[in-house]
Amino acid sequence: MKMKSIPSLLTSCFTLFIFICLIVSCGSEPQPVQSEPVIEPVVYVPVIEIIQQAPETPMIEEEVFDPATVSQEHYNITFDEVRRFIEELNRIIASSNYPEWRERLSPEYFSEISSPEFLRNTSESPILADRRITLRTPQDYFRNVVVPSRANQRVDEIEFISMYRVRAFTINTRVGREQWLILYDLEKIDDSWKIIN
Repeated sequence: MKMKSIPSLLTSCFTLFIFICLIVSCGSEPQPVQSEPVIEPVVYVPVIEIIQQAPETPMIEEEVFDPATVSQEHYNITFDEVRRFIEELNRIIASSNYPEWRERLSPEYFSEISSPEFLRNTSESPILADRRITLRTPQDYFRNVVVPSRANQRVDEIEFISMYRVRAFTINTRVGREQWLILYDLEKIDDSWKIIN
């Protein structure tokens, strides 16, 4: 038996190696080629520029009511409504009709006069404290404060706080000068006047 020379043996081994690689690579699934990730350049936009590009939102300013915008006609109509409201209120108070009086209060005002703090502070007023009257309910307030002091009120003037909110005054001239006394703060709610203070 003849021995092959080393170079021819190496060539045979190399050929065999290539042949095996080809067989193995043909039988396996192709592997995806991994590519280097593409890095996008970062574009730096200053914050000031972003703010300037943002759409402007209009600032909502609170409207300030100007009583001069009330027409004489609106004043006259409102004055007549308020006068009639207070005349009716006088009758309700004079007859000590608590449920009817209660209906003429705004919900917020009723909550205020129902609070323990309000009833306690009112009870501590000199007139009630001297008579040893303690208010525990809004009905106590009606009976002991409203009925004695509010049964015969007269509206002489109104002042507009907003288009549907007014302050009613009676003008006292008995002291030798004109003195404006606040009767009620009223607001038109659902087409009816309500006491708000």
